[in-house]
Amino acid sequence: MPDSEPAAELDEFVSTLRDALTHYYDQAHLVRHPILPLLHLGSGDPELAVQELRRRLAAAIQRLRPRPDTPLSDPAWRPYAVVHQRFILGKDLDEVEAELVLGRRQLLREQRRALEAIAISLRPPDALAGQGEGQGSPLREEIDRVRDDQSGVNVSELLVGTLAPIQALAETCSVQLDRDCPPEPIYAVSNPVLLRQLMLAALSFVVRWSAGGRVGVGLSVAGHHPLLTIVACLPRPPDPAARATTPPEAVTALADAQQVAIGLEQSESGFTLSLTLRSLHEEKVIALVEDNPDTVRLFSRLLTGRSYRLVGLTESSTALAEIAELMPDVVILDLMMSSMDGWEILQRLKADPRLRRVPVVICSVLDEPELAASLGAAGYLRKPVRSTQLLDCLNSVLAN
Repeated sequence: MPDSEPAAELDEFVSTLRDALTHYYDQAHLVRHPILPLLHLGSGDPELAVQELRRRLAAAIQRLRPRPDTPLSDPAWRPYAVVHQRFILGKDLDEVEAELVLGRRQLLREQRRALEAIAISLRPPDALAGQGEGQGSPLREEIDRVRDDQSGVNVSELLVGTLAPIQALAETCSVQLDRDCPPEPIYAVSNPVLLRQLMLAALSFVVRWSAGGRVGVGLSVAGHHPLLTIVACLPRPPDPAARATTPPEAVTALADAQQVAIGLEQSESGFTLSLTLRSLHEEKVIALVEDNPDTVRLFSRLLTGRSYRLVGLTESSTALAEIAELMPDVVILDLMMSSMDGWEILQRLKADPRLRRVPVVICSVLDEPELAASLGAAGYLRKPVRSTQLLDCLNSVLAN
């Protein structure tokens, strides 16, 4: 999307917001105001919707207040003072101008800054957030399109690149952004495109909520799992009704697609949002019974960087004993081998009480999926095997 489009959207929302604040105490005006559906307040009891709107507007204005130790002469007070006096206390421009000893143009600039910060804190964290409802939504369709392309991702490097646009947003929201990211790489199993979008959605949500405060971003490893923590801290305890209780739909949908665990813990001054990513060490063991070393090398290349560890078993005569010792998550079995063919190995695996629960995928140039299924195979791959076929098959077998 071109840069002009989000800027135009922000201008339009600021205009709508200004009108709502101008009529802050006008029930008849607010009850049908266009800002209500934009904030998902357009349904239900109209009076309750207006009450909730006023609460959100007041809370957003309060978040503009500088820290208590900020001198009253500091210009940081101006955006808050302008909108508080104009819209909450109901003073006109002349009164505010005299009260704050500001020229009209300066006053309007401060008002614009304040309104933009309030708009950013009230709007959904990104364009996806409002599209996340339902399995058939554009967000989920887009996630489903790319979600299976997962590999080892350098989370440290990805986070550094993600923080650049977030820093710009933090400056707009008057948020101090603190970072605690180790120089050494931390890896996770994920889709790099979806993980970046998840980071952006989570960080923008916290930064917008923390307008006028601080946000700390940390990356560490907890129990082999990469852990991203985002701490929101306001200069004073937030109003209980204004506390963040759940992340936006965009965050939860993107996290679910990547098996990322979300945590949200309240504190006196804000909250901590945590994202626990899948460890690269959380790999599934795949035993490939195949007497052709070239095929073993091919499968190894296809699974490199994925959450799988391939073990090649090139002697069919000893494969059963090796599988029993290894206890893999999946066995991929060639059919035509010299010492013992794959059909016999499959039948012996399914007859062994220790091994019958290990899913077996037949991989062959032969076209016998029905026979394989009748003997207990969980999947079938025709040679030559492509990367997408292999990954889809493994995902399906492991999911079941």
